[in-house]
Amino acid sequence: MLEMDITSYGPAAHEAGLITIGGPPMDWADGRIMVRPSDGEVSCWGGVSPFYMFGKNMYSTGVTAHVGLLYTNEGGLNGVHYMYNGIDSGFLPFTNLEQGLFPNTQIGGYFQALNNPNNPDNGAAIVFSNIRFNGQPISAASIPEPGSLALLGTGLAGLLGLRRRR
Repeated sequence: MLEMDITSYGPAAHEAGLITIGGPPMDWADGRIMVRPSDGEVSCWGGVSPFYMFGKNMYSTGVTAHVGLLYTNEGGLNGVHYMYNGIDSGFLPFTNLEQGLFPNTQIGGYFQALNNPNNPDNGAAIVFSNIRFNGQPISAASIPEPGSLALLGTGLAGLLGLRRRR
């Protein structure tokens, strides 16, 4: 299961949540579980994902929401459970012919804001926190920065060069 906390801030119209982006052959196919403070809607939809609405007036700016996605097989069907603040959507089977996500599907955070350029105080921000996959925390510290990877690559290339000289 992938889960995270989402906290949104600001007066601008905005929405945020988890997003899945399908790999080939459907690079454009996506699915979302999102919160939208303007009307408090919490819904799940898009691409190969089944539609589900937790309801309106359920979320407001400044409040932390806990959302999750669990992909599973029940009764021989592939499907999903959506979670919002401890509420489970129940099993929702995929209805597409592929019976679920495409290979190489990526999962991440989603944020969209509609800012008014004539009002500099009309902004929005989002904080994604407590990101977990199968109960294990995912942190930025566990992902090496590009500079470290370049240094490691240069060192390995140097070692290979020394080996060839001998």
